[in-house]
Amino acid sequence: ASIWEADNTLHLEIDAPGVSKEDVDVTFDKGALQVSLDRKAPEGERTHWHNERGYGKVSRSVSLPETVDPSTIHAELTSGVLHVTIEVAVS
Repeated sequence: ASIWEADNTLHLEIDAPGVSKEDVDVTFDKGALQVSLDRKAPEGERTHWHNERGYGKVSRSVSLPETVDPSTIHAELTSGVLHVTIEVAVS
């Protein structure tokens, strides 16, 4: 995961190859952004010669400053990358 701030917006990117948007859950609770992804294994049996792909559920929790506005959370899944933004109040 990558996290950065630009133009009063926090950005979080997580690689999510093979994950559909129906298998993404983004929530905010008690000052933490929780992101869960579920990469489902292909159906049917396979005998792999070699396999480096991981399947299953992955969760990340990121504590955020009190200055973020949870009503501005926006998530977009494009080309296997989940990009979440949340605005930060200017003090």
